Amino acid sequence: PTTKYLNNPTDNISSGSKTYKVGSTIIANNALENSQVNYQAGNAVVLNAGFEVKAGAVFKAEIKACAN
Repeated sequence: PTTKYLNNPTDNISSGSKTYKVGSTIIANNALENSQVNYQAGNAVVLNAGFEVKAGAVFKAEIKACAN
């Protein structure tokens, strides 16, 4: 996908490990808790109001080419 939208509450992550890779942009307002989450986008990672990294979460955002 070119753009990925991660919305609160449907895309909240409360456990485990997850990586999202997109060719262009990730736009997020979801919440992360007790998880390890990596966002990789070719152009931008946009963290809108409502995005939250809660206790126990590890979050990483990267701008890098993704072959998706």
